[in-house]
Amino acid sequence: ASLTLSFLFEKKNKILTGFLIILLIIFFLPRTAYESYRYYNRATVVKNPVVSHAELDSYKFLREKTPKDSMILVMNQGYFDGISAIVSIFTNRHMFLSGQGVIEAHNVRNHERETAVKVIQTSKNPQKVNQTLDKYGIDYVYFYGKPTLGVSISKLNLKKVYESMTVVIYQNI
Repeated sequence: ASLTLSFLFEKKNKILTGFLIILLIIFFLPRTAYESYRYYNRATVVKNPVVSHAELDSYKFLREKTPKDSMILVMNQGYFDGISAIVSIFTNRHMFLSGQGVIEAHNVRNHERETAVKVIQTSKNPQKVNQTLDKYGIDYVYFYGKPTLGVSISKLNLKKVYESMTVVIYQNI
């Protein structure tokens, strides 16, 4: 393709060169504009984006009090974690399923993990939830706000290790 283009530019066939440039613009500009528009809309949904001190403290807890190879599942995703993997960015820890806005923008979805999260969120069977947490090696479950699951947390192999006004973190034991 580049050889053909260099031939066209050498011969200075202006009509054909202009036509090719217009074709390139027609094919690539709409997608670029669309992706930029989607990204901009996601980034501006919140008028005054703020990461609270409580969230920063929870990130510090995870960074300083958990093993570096810990797998964290973020539940009740906050705005930022839904778009980007903010917990991962601040903690330098592995996320099970986080940053869905970025993942969707790149058309890379992990249906198996999405299904596992749905099981953890909605299952009424404590054994099934515990098995899912263990199967995927999830070490910590990070909740924005009040923990909400289909089953009582007291019936799960989870131990509360951190709590603030806006965040609760449980360790899978």
